[in-house]
Amino acid sequence: MNYLFLGITVAILLISLILLITGFRRNARDAVPTGSMVYGDLHSRGTTMRSHTYGLSGKPDMVVKSGRNLIPYEYKNTDTAKPRDGHLVQMGAYFLILEDLNPGLKVPYGIIKYRNSAFKVPNSAQLRGKVLYVADQIRNNTGEPKRNHENPMKCMPCSFREICTQSLIILQR
Repeated sequence: MNYLFLGITVAILLISLILLITGFRRNARDAVPTGSMVYGDLHSRGTTMRSHTYGLSGKPDMVVKSGRNLIPYEYKNTDTAKPRDGHLVQMGAYFLILEDLNPGLKVPYGIIKYRNSAFKVPNSAQLRGKVLYVADQIRNNTGEPKRNHENPMKCMPCSFREICTQSLIILQR
């Protein structure tokens, strides 16, 4: 009887140790930067940040201040093996906005966290150029956008579904 109790106790301790180690790894994968959170939109309604210099606005999920650095953090509820281009441009826009609104502070990188991975995105001149190019393309677009999918389910949550001439769903009007 005592051996059974000892065996169960050891098994519980081993399982607890495994869960503790796994928990530490999970936190490392979350890659939340250390420092104090100075902005958050994950569980609250953060105000939209606007850069009048660049004509950009955005709401990162979180911004952490670490020393003289601001680090934006964006969570995406999907899996991926590498950061998606649109998400990189979004992070680059946050870099420009944060730098414009916080002179004297640096924005050296940001973190994009997916469900299965996290990526440290450096604040580079190349990314900044891409953001400004994309923003300019959007501002100067005079044509009608073209639907880039064949999946009617993508039309359901679309905010343009009622006026889109290319909609794949039939709405009751």
